[in-house]
Amino acid sequence: MHLLLSYFKQNTEGIAITDLTGRMLFVNPAFARMHGYRTDELCGRNITVLHTRQQLSTVLSANRKLKQTGHFLGEIWHRRKDGTVFPGVMLNSVIRDINGEPMYMVGTLRDDTQKKQLEHKLRQSEERFSKMANVTSAAILIYQGDKFVYANPAAIRLSGYTEEEILSKRYWDLVHPDCKELVIRCGRARQEGKSAPKRYELRIVTKSGDERWADFAADAITYNGRPAGIITAIDRTGHKQAEESLRRSEERYHCLADHSLNGIALVQEGKHIYVNDSFCRIFGYRRRELLGKDMLCIVAPGNRKLIQERVKQRLGRKKVPVRYTFRGLRKNGKTIHVEVAACVMRVNEDAPILMAIFRDFTEQRRLENQLLEHRSQLEHMVEKRTARLRLMNEKLRGEIQKREETAAGLERKTIALREVLSQLEVEKRCLYDDVIANIDHLVSPIINRLKMADGREDRDYLGLLERTLKEVTSTFGRKISDARLKLTPREIEICDLIKSGLSSKEMAALLKLSIKTLEGHRETIRKKLTITDRKISLSSYLQTF
Repeated sequence: MHLLLSYFKQNTEGIAITDLTGRMLFVNPAFARMHGYRTDELCGRNITVLHTRQQLSTVLSANRKLKQTGHFLGEIWHRRKDGTVFPGVMLNSVIRDINGEPMYMVGTLRDDTQKKQLEHKLRQSEERFSKMANVTSAAILIYQGDKFVYANPAAIRLSGYTEEEILSKRYWDLVHPDCKELVIRCGRARQEGKSAPKRYELRIVTKSGDERWADFAADAITYNGRPAGIITAIDRTGHKQAEESLRRSEERYHCLADHSLNGIALVQEGKHIYVNDSFCRIFGYRRRELLGKDMLCIVAPGNRKLIQERVKQRLGRKKVPVRYTFRGLRKNGKTIHVEVAACVMRVNEDAPILMAIFRDFTEQRRLENQLLEHRSQLEHMVEKRTARLRLMNEKLRGEIQKREETAAGLERKTIALREVLSQLEVEKRCLYDDVIANIDHLVSPIINRLKMADGREDRDYLGLLERTLKEVTSTFGRKISDARLKLTPREIEICDLIKSGLSSKEMAALLKLSIKTLEGHRETIRKKLTITDRKISLSSYLQTF
């Protein structure tokens, strides 16, 4: 009995013994502490002091059940001494005498406040999780064993499946075939309490067959009292596409920059972070020698202050010439003429990046100086030449004046010559008229008297003489004797006889030539007169002269 009493007193659960009316005969310290009383304050009092008026109906109902069945297990709310209430789990039973008649009631009480608080917090947590899961843009999935047991609306939107379709699938059915082995291995390891990656990026396949990239975060949880895994997934397809576009853009930029004939450099916080091959060639460095080196290493000492001031103004968003020149410094100490165009790039919150494009125009400057020198020499030569031309011009003006005077004299002489020629033409006409008159009045009467003579041969000569005298004033003689025709006197004589209408026999007899010789002369005349068409007679041709 002593041991039993010691057990009751040391038990952490509250224990009370009452009579059948509810009067407390014994309470252990744990029971008294739960209600804020001392043990001596409760003994002898009715259990109704431990309940509010609203709770009494539940207590009386529990006691009736206890008396009927001999035991009761359930939740009963209790009131402390200070008036506060708390939930308690009661396990009550009846103590009977040897005849089986009820004598006492024994109750064991466990304060359920902490459990209730935990349950309340759990419900609040579940409510918050449910609200968050329903509104978040991240897909949330819970799997247990091989199957999904939960999917939020974002997971439904991402996959294209309904909630029922997702819950009917295995947790690796949504991922790309290339990733299934990894997902299966990690999912099972996570539920077995083994180490598994918590973050990874992989592809999923939607209901429509589209492939999408997702950023996954996974961990092990307990779900409904059993190990499970939780997954959150964020659609990274757009980001991936942007990354791919950025990568291609950077490739194009690097390709363009690396193959540019101009030097290109990126400077951040005064240090070179990128230089292309042309930049290295201009300043005589290797790329590794310039990366991380102060940007002023390629500026001649006399221009460093200027460059520092320009960079400071540009970074301070002040107005600075976009393009200007300075004297650069090569690795070997040689200075060169450099033209630079610069701008500032601001990326996120990082320090601004200065991008500069350089052009070495040392050779151009040398050629420009040579051009200026040649231009100066040319101007000097032009001045000398101009002076000479001016002198020659003066001489030429004098010569022109003399020639104008000469021309005026020639004009006067020409006018006089025209008058002489006009007079000669008059005299020529008079001479022509005199020749005609003399032939008509003096020669023709004599010829007529000779015609009356008896000699036949004399008459032929007289006929020829008459025709010849008639042609004294014609142009035939002048044309046929033109030197360009190259006719001999005999050939001119034969042409005159042919034109007069004499036959070859008559001409042969008159000229004392054979017919064959006469025909030879005729053929030579045709050639010299370029008569190639045999159909044209020599007599008809000569009539045109």
